[in-house]
Amino acid sequence: MSGAVSSLSSRYDAEADVLYISHGLSSPDRYLEEDDGLVWRIDRDGATYGVTILDFRFTWRDRCFALVQRLSAGLGIAEDRIAEALSH
Repeated sequence: MSGAVSSLSSRYDAEADVLYISHGLSSPDRYLEEDDGLVWRIDRDGATYGVTILDFRFTWRDRCFALVQRLSAGLGIAEDRIAEALSH
């Protein structure tokens, strides 16, 4: 896991049921979409700086612990920071 992260932001679009989580300031160079609705945002240096979670409440409501673990590993951010972002 990485150390301190300067910024971690989340935004939930209730109408679309999509959660956006980002850290740092970057613009996407490419995206990696997984079958379970996670879309990783990757910068031109190959660093994953964000994730878009499709069907957030529908798919992940009962699997929050598993989601926290996946996001922590994928973003390199401590699980407690991810859990805090998901609670907003």
